[in-house]
Amino acid sequence: MPLLRVVPWAMWGALAIFSVATYSSLPSEIAQHFNAAGEVTSTTPKSLLSWLMVPGIALLTMAGLSWLSSLLERQPGLFNFPEKERFLKIPAAYRGPVIVRMRETLDVTNIFVALVFCVVQLMIWRAGLGDSASGYSIGLIVGTVLFTPLVLLMTSRVNSAVDEAEKRWKASERKA
Repeated sequence: MPLLRVVPWAMWGALAIFSVATYSSLPSEIAQHFNAAGEVTSTTPKSLLSWLMVPGIALLTMAGLSWLSSLLERQPGLFNFPEKERFLKIPAAYRGPVIVRMRETLDVTNIFVALVFCVVQLMIWRAGLGDSASGYSIGLIVGTVLFTPLVLLMTSRVNSAVDEAEKRWKASERKA
């Protein structure tokens, strides 16, 4: 299994362990919502359900991305990108390298998703201890802005793989 596929699950495991380990240190009310400045704008009573909601949502999101990745071999049209229509015209025998790039894109996205949920849980915990969450809030905003070019780069790699697959397919047709 590629490292890119393992890293987000290791991060989620750390998030789950952290969440269980820190539950007893939480006050009776925990942050439920923050504004852009990282100030708590809403709280909820402490409960195991409310505290484990972030890891639970992370698990569902990450599982969905992993499930999508597993379906790409049989249903490559589920991955949306600019060259999708051209890609779907390429015979299945030539799609493999493109699907590898698609999966890499989803794996990197899964890492980012895991990181965001880890930061959010840490942010809630620190706010519960009475610390400022403004740095975490800024980090989430800046991280998201910086992640966007990475996704665009990964998408361009998928598009390049489509170009290469199409060239191999057309070259094999000319030889036949």
